[in-house]
Amino acid sequence: ILNLNNVLISGNRSNASEPNASGSAIYFSRRVRSEFENVTIENNHGAGNGGGIALQYLCEVALKDSTVTGNSSNGNGGGLYLGTLCKIHLDNTIVSGNTTIARGGGAMIQPSATLTMRSSTLKENTANIGGGVYIAQAGKLDAAEASIVNNTATGKASAIYSAGSIYL
Repeated sequence: ILNLNNVLISGNRSNASEPNASGSAIYFSRRVRSEFENVTIENNHGAGNGGGIALQYLCEVALKDSTVTGNSSNGNGGGLYLGTLCKIHLDNTIVSGNTTIARGGGAMIQPSATLTMRSSTLKENTANIGGGVYIAQAGKLDAAEASIVNNTATGKASAIYSAGSIYL
């Protein structure tokens, strides 16, 4: 278990020569549970998936009163990358200004992964497909009292691209 409170994670870069260069700020490979409160993850760059946070398999992270901003990736998920069976719960959290050359500027949700948003915002993120969020087949977005605004896609779907489930 990794718990962070009142922490800044900024200016980190993953190495493109590594075979799995995902998650420049935070990368969890499998079966990790974490809680972050008042955490800022900003201006990080991932050569693979997830410029801010990358969860690979069966991981769970809760972010409360936090910010994920200005991160980028050369893979999927400029801000957040949720791999198979992973969950991220956003509570009063802002995901903004993140970019990727692929899918999911704010977040990429892979099969059987879930992004839950409560009183949270995905804004001003950019991707080729799914500027705000990209939901793969069998992925899930569950949002209440949330905003997905002012995102940009150079290809399709500036706010939400979905092949999975959306619960608003």
